[in-house]
Amino acid sequence: MSRGSYGFLQSKSLSSRLLFIALPLVSMFSLALFVVFGYVSYKVLRDDLNGKVEQTADINARVLATPFWYLDVDNIESALNAMARDSDIVAVQALGADGTEFAHTGVSQSELADTLRLSRRVYFERNNVRHDVGELVIYFTEERVQNLLLRRIAIDMVLFGLLIAVVAASLLIANKRSIKEPLNRLLHSIRMTKHGRLRRPVEWNSADELGLLIREYNEMVALQGQSQEEAQRKQALLEATLHNIGQGICLFDQDLNLMVWNERYIELLNLPRDLVKEGTPLSDILRFNGERGEYGDVSIQALISDRVAIARRREPYRMERTRPNGRVIQVDHNPMPGGGYVATYT
Repeated sequence: MSRGSYGFLQSKSLSSRLLFIALPLVSMFSLALFVVFGYVSYKVLRDDLNGKVEQTADINARVLATPFWYLDVDNIESALNAMARDSDIVAVQALGADGTEFAHTGVSQSELADTLRLSRRVYFERNNVRHDVGELVIYFTEERVQNLLLRRIAIDMVLFGLLIAVVAASLLIANKRSIKEPLNRLLHSIRMTKHGRLRRPVEWNSADELGLLIREYNEMVALQGQSQEEAQRKQALLEATLHNIGQGICLFDQDLNLMVWNERYIELLNLPRDLVKEGTPLSDILRFNGERGEYGDVSIQALISDRVAIARRREPYRMERTRPNGRVIQVDHNPMPGGGYVATYT
């Protein structure tokens, strides 16, 4: 297969590829069968014709022995006319022992150029002596054989077209039921997984390669589902623990953006909920606290720069902070291996 043909097939659907590959093979095989059957039919028809003409010649050579001996032209012509009524026989000649024609029926001699010729010597027995009295010549044509063959070819071509149509329809149906439908189901399930939706086992039961692939996929989905359920259970336990301890907790990533917090953190620092959300920079929380007087009469920008620098040192430290309402909060910063830190407020 050339690169161009391969690229052309690669851009087509499985149905089209199946048809492009299978139909030419089926067509060539069917055409070869029709050629073989046509040749066999021709041989059978021609052998039948030759056998019939030879039988006619053998019978009439015996029947005409006596008329030939007595030169009974009337009986000879009557027999020749009877033989000429056969549609396959175009002319019959009766020749004497010396080759002289003394009876002829059918088309003229000039029209016999393209015909087949079969001859039989005529013998007459008298007193146990066999006499060669002449020759019977039958001219016949294969026109009927050719007409039958052409009719057979026409019928075979119609059957050939019907066969190709049936094969194409069968391939399309088989492709839809055995390949396209399970693949569409599998693709739909994969897309559901891709978009984070509930994954369900693909319902398909077959013993072929697609059936094996789908069974393996279903087993993978089941295992992943169990893992996800376990992860969700652990996540729920972690969140329940996080939100029910007495300390405030927050976690900032390596870019110092808020990632995790609990309710106690919001309560202890009296922070608005629209500020405490995933991705909020540490600097925004420090600025909010500075603007409302949490740090006293200090430069807000200097305080932000100082606290950010401390957070980036990746060193643990502890500090105490007195809020304007008199509550004293102990703050413990602990850096994380991948960057960022966890802070606890007591």
